[in-house]
Amino acid sequence: MNIKALSVAAMLCLATPLHAQTADDAIQAYRDGDYAQALAISRPLANSGDAVALNMMGILYENGLGVPADGFRAASYYQGAADQDLPQALNNLADHYLDGWDGQEPRPDLAIPLLLRAEGMGYAGVYNNLGVSYFEGHFGTPDSRRAMEYFRRSHEAGYVDGTANVAWMYAHGEGVAEDQIEARRYYVLAHENDGPLWALENLADMWREGEGGPVDLSQAVALYEEAAERGSAYGANWLGYYYDNGEGGLPVDYERAVAYFQLAAEQGSTTGYYNLGSMYEGGRGVEEDAEMARHYYQLAADQGDAEAAYELAIMYWHGQLGYVDEIEARRMMELAVDREAELAFGDLGLMLRNGVGGGRDLLRAAEMFERGLAENDSLAFVNMGEVVSDPAFPDHDPVRGLALCLRAVEITTNEERQAQYVRRCNRLARVLSPAQQSDARAMVGSL
Repeated sequence: MNIKALSVAAMLCLATPLHAQTADDAIQAYRDGDYAQALAISRPLANSGDAVALNMMGILYENGLGVPADGFRAASYYQGAADQDLPQALNNLADHYLDGWDGQEPRPDLAIPLLLRAEGMGYAGVYNNLGVSYFEGHFGTPDSRRAMEYFRRSHEAGYVDGTANVAWMYAHGEGVAEDQIEARRYYVLAHENDGPLWALENLADMWREGEGGPVDLSQAVALYEEAAERGSAYGANWLGYYYDNGEGGLPVDYERAVAYFQLAAEQGSTTGYYNLGSMYEGGRGVEEDAEMARHYYQLAADQGDAEAAYELAIMYWHGQLGYVDEIEARRMMELAVDREAELAFGDLGLMLRNGVGGGRDLLRAAEMFERGLAENDSLAFVNMGEVVSDPAFPDHDPVRGLALCLRAVEITTNEERQAQYVRRCNRLARVLSPAQQSDARAMVGSL
């Protein structure tokens, strides 16, 4: 999770206006969720130059509440209020510059003077953004210790984003010794005070993993449910996983799993896309549909997912879409390897060895299988043995090739696979003399 600069709740810690009561009404309407009323009250006041109303208009436009989201108009309203030294507006405008908006690059150089002005006025709401600025190095070299100081000050002043960021710093050992117990304690405090969504997700993870306290999957599930209700694709994916696998105290319920994965996918979640692809491929909770599986795997792969690229490669290679496309299969397998998909290395090795989707390349095939040797993967030993035994391999060594194959027989515990390996080793042994076969057997122990 990334440290968040400021939540909408923090933006709304507005000083009680000393002038028109209608400004109070606008703030109350916002807090009640009546954004149309907040807009109706704020607009004429903002037009007359009321600083609090200008700040409120900025909040509405920044978050698209009652009006279309418009970062430029939000910045303009914040600027109008900041020009009157309203500290909340100084902070909100600085936050705008820290994040960038509507395609604009972040401008911490413009944000820092605004934050310091607000701090000089004694406005505690600025502490969290100052903490973020020290953490990210906007004052020069990143300074986690100073960042932690400001996050603590923000927490102590009652700002829940500061509380959440203190938790994050403890969890990651930034600016303070790592302390998962303290991290969980602060995340709990943030949750009790309606903290940011990312902090809720992190707290759920801590219950799931047993960080800072005992494992409690039922508590984790409850928090993921709360997160999903608040629009968390991350929480929805975890709930989908639990219903798909019958874990976390939940029953196997494929239809509910699909519903949660769909909820995540509708938010553009890469994991949601991949999970939906898996459900359609396996026909779990939906009718089996290879084309729909391909569609969702492709959406995930387009967002950089390694496993989705691998699944697409397999679908094209094995004809799961009703046709075989070896060229596309190899392209996707190469992509999966580039992204470090674990299973892709061995399969790309096979493609390179056998010329699937392109020319043979035994050297690269050996590189792919080498990874499996390091992990003591029996299949990698057999495949490497066959490559090394191939007369076209530049470092052709049939004795070593047989030794590698025999090593696979030795380390596998699966009887069916062992029998398959023996047959493959026998084919390699046929071209060797009895003395060479003996040399190969002697070599096995050194592999």
